[in-house]
Amino acid sequence: MEIPRAPIPGANYTSDTRNYPWHRPPDIDNYDEAVAHILKRLETPSGASLVYSMLDIEMPIATITSAIILQAISKGKIQIDMGIVIAGAIARGIEIFALTHGLKYDMGADADDEIIYTPTQLQMILEQQEDQGSGDPIRSQQPMAEEPASEEGGLMGAPATDDIQAAPDEEQQAMLGVMDEEETSDGVA
Repeated sequence: MEIPRAPIPGANYTSDTRNYPWHRPPDIDNYDEAVAHILKRLETPSGASLVYSMLDIEMPIATITSAIILQAISKGKIQIDMGIVIAGAIARGIEIFALTHGLKYDMGADADDEIIYTPTQLQMILEQQEDQGSGDPIRSQQPMAEEPASEEGGLMGAPATDDIQAAPDEEQQAMLGVMDEEETSDGVA
């Protein structure tokens, strides 16, 4: 018989996790210091060549920023929440790096999909909906497609009326705790 090799339940409560850098207090806990530390790394020859290489293979700046921040988190330099907060400043620093070196770059955030309405356009849309008789300007003009009714109720659906079977009266009374008069006359109840 083989003994399964799996974690022992509760072992994480007894093990010493201080050997992981991200389980200890971070080296940098100030926003300005964290941004300066990471941008200073981009000025070193190894950091600059890494960012240059990533931009050269057309990697989006958002991906480069994530990689750099995750590396700083894994080394215990900053905390996860600080990494989220400084991501915009780091992305802007990498964008300036790309512009300075004349590299093509993609930010990695597609703003082309967003629809931006001016107040005039929004007013025109609302007036158009009111003219069509739609009482609710929030709802879209296209009717929602109704889902076809399924034959079966599914796991959480209501059962069909012919599938419902009631328990016999004696069993229902027993489930409710109502006892026969014969059982109660014995003094047992």
